Amino acid sequence: MRVAANQPYLFPYLGYFQLIAGADVFVAYDSMQYVSRSWINRNRLLIQGNDRLITSPVEKANRFSPINERFYVDMFLQPWMNALKFNYARAPHFNAVMKLMEMLQNIPTRNVAEFNILSIKAICQYIGVQTPLVKLSERLEFGPEDKCEKTITVVNTCGGDTYINLPGGRALYNHEYFNNHNIKLLFLNPALTPYTQQRAHVFHPALSILDVMMNCSTAEIRRMLVNATFTD
Repeated sequence: MRVAANQPYLFPYLGYFQLIAGADVFVAYDSMQYVSRSWINRNRLLIQGNDRLITSPVEKANRFSPINERFYVDMFLQPWMNALKFNYARAPHFNAVMKLMEMLQNIPTRNVAEFNILSIKAICQYIGVQTPLVKLSERLEFGPEDKCEKTITVVNTCGGDTYINLPGGRALYNHEYFNNHNIKLLFLNPALTPYTQQRAHVFHPALSILDVMMNCSTAEIRRMLVNATFTD
């Protein structure tokens, strides 16, 4: 059984959803420490054909607070709504994606973890990913153990025998350590197939999933999801 886990990012890139699709269960690390200037509250879209960060502001709080104790400011989705309306109006799937965004805009929460997880679930439903998503806070309470120990505990708690991770995890995780705990460690090789992007002269890979959804049909996205591979 494959287990994947990651912080709940805001409208993450296609590879994040390839990771979820490749897992039997995905654990959202909602109770991990919030990291400023990360993908938790921002991502990238094409603005006038150029790659730009779109940020949803978060209220100030203790810098050691976990993600599920942080809150977005009022109207936190407005930067996204504006960017999509002014830059993607001619995209082939604009109406469908904006309908989804309007639904998300009506979710009555500003809690960062809760909103991000709900939006990830909504996008998974839209693109046809059926992997169950669970919150870390509902499964485990962590002590001071290091990240590898925490991951082993997460995999064991979920009944898994394989842990799959985004490419950035190669700098964090040790195969020998996982082997010693009878868990196979694999990493995602994202398949970021070029597609037609609005007003772009060259292809910009790894933008927010919203860029993919605006420009590609759900059938095309599902083909992209299964093109990713996992290796050690």
